[in-house]
Amino acid sequence: MRYTDLMELANDTIRKAEIRKRIGMIIFNALVAEFGEDFVRYLPYDIYVNEGGSKIAGGTIIADVGDVLNRDKMTMGALAEINIKSKQWNDTKTANTDRQAITLDDVDVAMAIAEELAKSKAEKNAKAEEKKKERISKTKGGKN
Repeated sequence: MRYTDLMELANDTIRKAEIRKRIGMIIFNALVAEFGEDFVRYLPYDIYVNEGGSKIAGGTIIADVGDVLNRDKMTMGALAEINIKSKQWNDTKTANTDRQAITLDDVDVAMAIAEELAKSKAEKNAKAEEKKKERISKTKGGKN
């Protein structure tokens, strides 16, 4: 269900914050359902982790999705970090750039273009791999 109350909010800043919060909670709940509440955190505030002070922004969701070995062969949790961004719905103009707001239709067009580029690249790579195999086969055939 799409949100029907966004226009009732006072301004775009509040709208974007509310969108990030709501979407964040949906993602948080889905991750809790997948990995369990012991392995998922929603950060309401900016935090600084460890002595180096690595910053993680408020509104971020962190999920421990499984165990891995680090370089020292110690078991560590593999953390996924999810940040929510609300796209701009107003065109913006600055001294250096003019950015148009994007729609879902714009995303669909861009995805179709990206898919065609990916297909073309995969075909090119497959042809290159086939040529490589042919060269290797000819080289081995000539040495026997």
